[in-house]
Amino acid sequence: MTQEGSILKGINNIYTVADEHGREYLCRIKGKVLRGIDVDKTPLTPADRVLFEPVGLQEGRIEERLDRKNSFVRYNLKRRMNQTLFVNVDQILCVVSVDQPQFRPGFIDRVLLCADDIPVVIVLNKTDLPEPEDISRDIEVYASLGIGFCRVSAAEGKGLDELAKLLPGKRSALFGQSGAGKSSLVNALIPAAEQRTEEVSLRYNKGRHTTNFTTVLKSQDGNWELLDTPGVREIDIPDMDPSMISHWYPDMKNHIGRCRFSPCLHIHEPGCAVKNAVEDGEIDAGRYQRYVRITEEQKQRSSLR
Repeated sequence: MTQEGSILKGINNIYTVADEHGREYLCRIKGKVLRGIDVDKTPLTPADRVLFEPVGLQEGRIEERLDRKNSFVRYNLKRRMNQTLFVNVDQILCVVSVDQPQFRPGFIDRVLLCADDIPVVIVLNKTDLPEPEDISRDIEVYASLGIGFCRVSAAEGKGLDELAKLLPGKRSALFGQSGAGKSSLVNALIPAAEQRTEEVSLRYNKGRHTTNFTTVLKSQDGNWELLDTPGVREIDIPDMDPSMISHWYPDMKNHIGRCRFSPCLHIHEPGCAVKNAVEDGEIDAGRYQRYVRITEEQKQRSSLR
């Protein structure tokens, strides 16, 4: 009999699916493709709701993927197509660090674009290290845009109580740079998870991947869930019209539509309200410069098709 379930993890096209009672089944897709699914490098991800048919006590066949309420999508450079990394979450905890690896606001900007309408909370880990003024300044910019923020130190246990307050009743995705300390945070929040951790490469100040696949982890009381995702060093935003990228910047929204030309990329055009706002200090200059880089990358990608 067909049942509804939720994917906890998937490895080599074998998916662990939990039914409504928490029983787990190892499932494959029934047939070669799922019904009603467009071409997607990742047709199924953890937290996807599916219809499946149990076959025996611990195995099953996935018949259909149910509608997603949201998706976190990036561009896969190797495959030259959009790739869904995870779905159906209430918030994204974007884990970055003061150092080791280096704090990169450009990474946060790209996560915000990939997140679409999913709320994002910036989790600054390794606050036991000295925090340079430029990081504090960047954090203030994000806070002024209404983006959530939490300072923690997994090594010293600082800020974990504040982070834990964000979790009850929600499914949260932990997503961040390799080596920023996601696995250490998971172990602090859900000790039974026992996620493997490694040191950062000091030579390159870059993290090593310790989580190889996304998995759904439940809290001890079952009141909330974490999606622990593999760390990444770079992330590319999904395909979109370059002229629409600025619409996803809350700091630019009030100025869009007041430019001399429409559409306006807010880069070289004269009479641009966004550029004027940057000059007047209404839009952070560093964030604007990163916007220009992202938009130019999207233009170049579009020209190669």
